[in-house]
Amino acid sequence: MEDNIKQKAFSKMYSKVYFSKIKIKEYEQSMITGAHGGVTETETKICLDSEKINLKVLQYIQKLIINNKYE
Repeated sequence: MEDNIKQKAFSKMYSKVYFSKIKIKEYEQSMITGAHGGVTETETKICLDSEKINLKVLQYIQKLIINNKYE
């Protein structure tokens, strides 16, 4: 049972990291093209910076899960 929970946690975190990286690429592309989808460039930059911090947090949690998974 516990191994199943660890696997689900790992899968969930892997997905969150993956989609966070996609968001970052989309924000970066918006900054390059100027297509901000109804928000200002400043707001897009704030979202980009926030998502980069979020990615670091998610990656930290992912490392904790990986380390715990093999204990």
